[in-house]
Amino acid sequence: MTKILEILRSEVKPSLGCTGPISVALATASARKAVGGNPQRIKIILDKDTFKNSISVITPGTSFKGILEPAVLGAFYGKPEFGLELLKDAQNIDEGFIRKFAGENTDFEINTELNNVVLYIEAYVETEKGIGHALVEKVHDNVVIAEVVDRIGDCCKKGNTSDKEASDPNASDPIRNYSIEDFYNFSNNIEIEKISFLKDALELNKKLALAGLNEKMGARFGDGYKNIGGNEVYSKAKILAAAASDARMSGKNLPAMSCATSGNVGITASVPLIAVADEYGKSEDELIRAVALSYLMTIYVKSHIGRLSAMCACAVAASIGIGAGTSYLLNKDLNKIEITRSWLKIGAN
Repeated sequence: MTKILEILRSEVKPSLGCTGPISVALATASARKAVGGNPQRIKIILDKDTFKNSISVITPGTSFKGILEPAVLGAFYGKPEFGLELLKDAQNIDEGFIRKFAGENTDFEINTELNNVVLYIEAYVETEKGIGHALVEKVHDNVVIAEVVDRIGDCCKKGNTSDKEASDPNASDPIRNYSIEDFYNFSNNIEIEKISFLKDALELNKKLALAGLNEKMGARFGDGYKNIGGNEVYSKAKILAAAASDARMSGKNLPAMSCATSGNVGITASVPLIAVADEYGKSEDELIRAVALSYLMTIYVKSHIGRLSAMCACAVAASIGIGAGTSYLLNKDLNKIEITRSWLKIGAN
């Protein structure tokens, strides 16, 4: 159980803002910290999916969309020691200055040779003290290099992965060593105090949902679901999940509890269970155990489809997790919980 708990703790963390642009900010913040001084020029080299996922989302506390301004924010305001919450202490942001610096002194390049690399963000920050360089790779908060270099522009990697890495970059993920039965036994039997941090996940993500509804934020999908009929409990589950994402994607300055480094996945794999638990009179402990199972199943599927999947991981991974968590709340039947795996026909040992 200790190893599974370690996996759960390492994969469930607060994240302020969409992890695409925030991981870009983390890279520039790490590069700037490595060299010190005041940023004068920034260059970003990244994979196409991180760029794609960042185009239309707003960075919390700002009006910025995309990657350029978040890159500048990270370099000037970010504290990399806070990981995906690196901008939580940012105050009095000069948006005019940030936008001007992004337009005049910040460049980015999409490296098309990185087809076999799951996630890749390389940042160079030039200051009066030299050039800082950082690399975030595979996982959104995984800073593998933070150093001082002689020049801007040399890529650490040209996409030359091994055959094994190319076919399955996540093959070594520790979650692969466990089965659905292991996740079930862990969630059902672990001392509740050891997974009490998952209560924070429910509280953080519910706050986002309420903000999305009360402030009618973003695309207002959560608000729109109110007008669609159907089963009341499942409608409420959809409303909560959609509203939390509405708030997060439109830049609400509240953290989400991410799962497998995705805030929307963390939301989708948790808040619907609040509606189910309320409807069926389940205890807080039962709800927390269901969230543990949901998150573990989600992490497992994400290991197979990748951190940046072609299909939205909320639909592919978190849906499996929430199916397992719902089944756990309703009757704790392992056989029924295992049926959720067959939705993607992913084999587990």
